[in-house]
Amino acid sequence: MKLAEYLRAIRECPDEKVEYTAHDGEKNRVHRLIADYGVYDNYPILLGIDFEKLLNDVQRWGFTLSTDYESTDEDGFKRVFFNFNPTGKDNILVGIYNRASFLNDVLTLKDLYPNGERHRREQNVRYRSSLMLHGGCKQLVPAIERISEHIQDGKISACFLKSPGWGDKSDLSRIVYFPDEDEVTICGVSKS
Repeated sequence: MKLAEYLRAIRECPDEKVEYTAHDGEKNRVHRLIADYGVYDNYPILLGIDFEKLLNDVQRWGFTLSTDYESTDEDGFKRVFFNFNPTGKDNILVGIYNRASFLNDVLTLKDLYPNGERHRREQNVRYRSSLMLHGGCKQLVPAIERISEHIQDGKISACFLKSPGWGDKSDLSRIVYFPDEDEVTICGVSKS
C-alpha cells in the first residue's frame, strides 16, 4: 500500500468497532483503525536515518524532550523519549531508538507475519533507527500524518510495520514502505 493511500485511509476511517477473529479463534470487537490499519498503542515506524540526525530532526518537527528522556543499556541500546502534540489537545509519547532491529526483535515480525522472515532481514539492514508512538488509536492518526509529512519532505526511507492491521497477516503487500521503491525491493512486487 502506498503511504498516501494509507494516510487517506486512516484519516477517513469510520469511527466504529468491528469484529476481529484472533489467530486462536477468539472473537473481539476493536476499532476499525486497529483491525484494518494497525493504529494502536506502541505503533512503530522504522527509519533509514542515523539516530543522532533523527534526534535533531524531531526537535525541529515540534517534539519536546520528556522529563525522563534518556536511557542506555549495557549493549549500547539507546532510547530517548519525546512528547509530541500535533493537534494541540492530545499529547503523544514518542520513543526514539538507535536500532530498528530492536523493534523487529521485540515485535517478533515472524509472529506478526508468518511469511515475514525476508522482510525482517531486509528491514534490519535498511533501517537504522525507529520511532514508537504511544497513545490511543484516534490520537495517533494526526501524529502519524505529521510524522509522515516530515518523512516525505526529508526523503527518509520508512516502514510502517503494523500498517496491515490485524486482518490477513499473510498479505505482506499491505506493509507500508516509503519510498515505494523500498517495497518493490523488499517484497518483489510493484505498487499500482
